[in-house]
Amino acid sequence: MPPSPVSLPQSPTAATNFVALLGFPNALTPDTYGAVGTNMLITMLNTGVKFQTRGGASVYSNSLISFWTSTNIGSFFGVFDPRVAYDPFNDRWIAVAGVDADRYRCFSNE
Repeated sequence: MPPSPVSLPQSPTAATNFVALLGFPNALTPDTYGAVGTNMLITMLNTGVKFQTRGGASVYSNSLISFWTSTNIGSFFGVFDPRVAYDPFNDRWIAVAGVDADRYRCFSNE
């Protein structure tokens, strides 16, 4: 028997808009990703991460490397190509990014 449907909050009207996360003008590629959950949205760029309510109020904002460093996963030099998705079936966020632990390899031509 399928589970009963979950009541979700209403989405903002089409006229509601707000700025999510601005990248740096000189960033080579912003690699923009975002996902909307039941109560908030998360935006990830190569330069940063921002959590906002569905109405646009900022809840958390940090650089991409500081966001991952705060998870206590170890040390690395470069963080890039972030992705984020919302899993509505388990009410959770899934975020990933590439890393380069070797600062010298990050800029090599190999």
